[in-house]
Amino acid sequence: MNKALMQSSSNWRFYLSIFWFLFTFVFIGWWWILGLESAAHHRMIFWEGLVLLPAIFSGGMALMILAARDRRRAENMKIFFSNFAHDLKTAITRVRLQAEVLVEEGSQKNVTRLMNSLQRLDLQLENSLWVARGERQALYFENIKMSQLIVSLRNEWPEVEIQLQKDCVLFADRQALISVFRNLIQNSILHGHASKIEISVFETQEGKAGSIVVLEIRDNGEGLKKDLEVSQLGHELLLASPGRGNGLGLYLVSFLMKRMKGKISFHSENGFLVRMQLPQGRGE
Repeated sequence: MNKALMQSSSNWRFYLSIFWFLFTFVFIGWWWILGLESAAHHRMIFWEGLVLLPAIFSGGMALMILAARDRRRAENMKIFFSNFAHDLKTAITRVRLQAEVLVEEGSQKNVTRLMNSLQRLDLQLENSLWVARGERQALYFENIKMSQLIVSLRNEWPEVEIQLQKDCVLFADRQALISVFRNLIQNSILHGHASKIEISVFETQEGKAGSIVVLEIRDNGEGLKKDLEVSQLGHELLLASPGRGNGLGLYLVSFLMKRMKGKISFHSENGFLVRMQLPQGRGE
């Protein structure tokens, strides 16, 4: 989100500089013309205006040029960051495929560590790509069966028991939804040392908004620390667990849920508990 905030700040400064330049230029110009009309009586006003008007003009132009340059720099940084993360993610995918081959051939313990490290790095890069794109990333809503989504998650984390109590259909962006669950599972494993995750499904009706699906994701891990504020969970994890995660994942979860017109809350109840609400899709 820092990239998106940088772009927003750059745009704000650019448009403010244009407005301020035009306002001051018109004001000083009007003041100088008024001085010309009474130049015979107030020559000092005439010469002050003659000096101030070029100064305001040159200063305003310099401010506009600097603001435009800052805006281009921010845009170039976003493009570079996005391309770099994409290329690095591709390289990691290749290494991961090679590691999977090594797993089949032996050396299970060391290669498993390598796979886990690559998995964490892959997820961090995916999160970085989402953050770099920000609001510009278009979402494509479709009907998604929860059971199909769980299959891919089980393949990615075979060491974790993932149980789906009831199937449902969600109306969401597939890649964004996968990213949400990947980050939640990774958080349960990394911070809570969970080995089991249960997903309960409830369907509720909310009038004009249509049908809403409520999901509860609970693990058997350590849960949240007591001194953490749930409302600032993503940021607090950064402060509480240096070296184990930067809090970006859960922040991105909240961001993506909001973009998919959903809601999410985090709780510590006999483990790590997440409550989600998303629009219900149509079954096949």
